[in-house]
Amino acid sequence: MRAITELIHIHPETSLIRVFITQVKGSAPRDEGTCMWVSLDSFWGTVGGGHLEWQLLLSAREWLKQILEASPKNFNLEGRTQQFILGAQLGQCCGGKVQVQMDCLTGADALQHVLQIQQHYEPVSLFGAGHVSLALARQLLLFSYEVMVKDSRDEEFWQIDTSLQQAFTSQLRYEQIDPIADGVLDLKPNSKVLILTHNHAEDFEILKACLVRQQKKSDLGSIGLIGSATKWASFSSRLLAMGFSRADLDKVKCPIGLPSIKGKEPAVIALSVVADWLSSKFS
Repeated sequence: MRAITELIHIHPETSLIRVFITQVKGSAPRDEGTCMWVSLDSFWGTVGGGHLEWQLLLSAREWLKQILEASPKNFNLEGRTQQFILGAQLGQCCGGKVQVQMDCLTGADALQHVLQIQQHYEPVSLFGAGHVSLALARQLLLFSYEVMVKDSRDEEFWQIDTSLQQAFTSQLRYEQIDPIADGVLDLKPNSKVLILTHNHAEDFEILKACLVRQQKKSDLGSIGLIGSATKWASFSSRLLAMGFSRADLDKVKCPIGLPSIKGKEPAVIALSVVADWLSSKFS
């Protein structure tokens, strides 16, 4: 699936069909408010997969073809509403009833809609561009996160898939900054921070800067530090000696992720962190 910002420019006159779940009764794959955007050859988002989504893709593309084949003056852009009884019509075991609205968005309207969506992305800052950071970026971009990667080394160390970088240009940025702890100053309010650099000295300075910012503004969403219990004990002792309180240190999670998920492979750590955040978000 390509980025929606790319899809907007495929057909300047009639860019996308927005598929929007307006009502759900009973059991259904996704909730009210879920959206999917459809072009002739791709789509962004999902309304739950399965037969429902397949039928909606077919319907949206058929309508879009009709619009594109008409002359500009005869575009029928009036929204369409469809209802599906999942069990009786589509053979889906969840068996609820879903009402869907389809709208055709022009290039300008589509872009404005995307910008509004991006305002609700939750900011995440990854300090360090190593293996764990790469694995985390791949996971976080699949959710509603805006990812900023900061490293004291230049961008050649950032080896994320080119296709992934292109697909999520609106959600992913890289910044080279040295000293790296200065990158804490311009973090967006409510940012989730993960400290994952190649250098423990850098880790410590970033963490100290985060704690100072929390003392002054208390506006960071969370602070996570990769490492063992031994590393955290060493850092804690030094921070306490510098005048930080136990209450300050309680705002830091180290080790990161869910304790129940074992393994030190980058992909496992990334999945553990995302699972931890999602379990807290929806609990």
